[in-house]
Amino acid sequence: MMMNVVSALNDKYVPYTYVMLYSLFENNRSRDIAVYLLQADLSDASKKDLSELAEGYGNEMHFVKMDRDAFDDRLLATHDWSMETCFRLAMNDVLPADLDRVIYLDGDMIINKDISPLYDMAFKNDKHLIVTHDMTMTPDSGEVYGDLHTEVFNRLIRENKYFNAGMILMDFAWLRQHYGYSDYIKMAEGLDFEIFAPDQDLLNLMHEGQTQFVDAWEYDLFACNAFIKNYDYDRVKKDVSIIHYVGEKPWRGGSHFHYGVEQLWWDYALGTDYADGLLDGFISTHFGESKFYDAIHQAEQFNDNIRGEITAAITTFKKLYALVNGQSGDVPESDEVFADVPDRRVIPDASENISMTRDEKIDFVRRVISDGSVESYVSDLRRENTSLQAQLDEALKACETLRGVLQ
Repeated sequence: MMMNVVSALNDKYVPYTYVMLYSLFENNRSRDIAVYLLQADLSDASKKDLSELAEGYGNEMHFVKMDRDAFDDRLLATHDWSMETCFRLAMNDVLPADLDRVIYLDGDMIINKDISPLYDMAFKNDKHLIVTHDMTMTPDSGEVYGDLHTEVFNRLIRENKYFNAGMILMDFAWLRQHYGYSDYIKMAEGLDFEIFAPDQDLLNLMHEGQTQFVDAWEYDLFACNAFIKNYDYDRVKKDVSIIHYVGEKPWRGGSHFHYGVEQLWWDYALGTDYADGLLDGFISTHFGESKFYDAIHQAEQFNDNIRGEITAAITTFKKLYALVNGQSGDVPESDEVFADVPDRRVIPDASENISMTRDEKIDFVRRVISDGSVESYVSDLRRENTSLQAQLDEALKACETLRGVLQ
């Protein structure tokens, strides 16, 4: 049976969707796959890249033209969303009529295993969508969206019925007969567009009672939740079929928290033709977080200044020692003062980026996304600052003692 996969994207999201599809094709080689990409204006270059990817695995790539102007702007509650995310509300209107089932996959996912067991799953008890619970929308979450969410959505969350729309397996033959974009937009109008996650909210409300839940820890594991629950890289790689990088993205460098499970995304990304561009993009955005890295470099400079002050204090100490003893004296060299202070330069300067080799870039990305590496570096800077300050205080105290002897 053909596996029909649907996703939505624009040119900006092509590299990331490309990585998702690459991971899908790599781990589902035994299946014939037809991909339907909902798009408004993909460039010819993007279409060529995606088509060649599918063809390389003997799979199909279809570009489904969408009219962005046909979608109501009021669906987007904030600028965090693009209209492409709403394209899935019109799937029933635009996809081929002979499709019996389809699986929708977000572009910020990694398909880490053969998902045939999921795709071939039977719809039971008049259920027509197979989904997973949204891992950030649990009964413990409370009214997470406040004024942007109406009571009805909070009820779904409290009753543990709210699903994440990143992965949806659909009984498409049935859904196509009963729902279309016009139905979802009427629901949105009835809610006075008091929605936050535009398509996800409407899908949840429209299909309440029609959903069959599977384990999110296997089929839609949020990478951030994996970190919180101590699912490390090895465990996720071994046990999880679909990893979803919600929130901050693994391809974006910067001051946000990084964690080891991001390495799994990079494992696949580095196997694609987009690898070099993704590496450069990560490093560029990483150094672009000037406020965070300015703070790091200021701390480094502060420590360097203290080192300079210690060196000056030692020079003074030597002179005073010579005056007291009438000779140069056997005093420690300045380098010995720093013997117990590690020279950690795990965060290169922005200027170093220009001369980094590909392997150095890969190593840099891996170090940044290692659990707590940046936080560890900051902690080391603070410890180094404390250590150096103590050494400076001791050096100055020794100088004062010698001055006292001279007086």
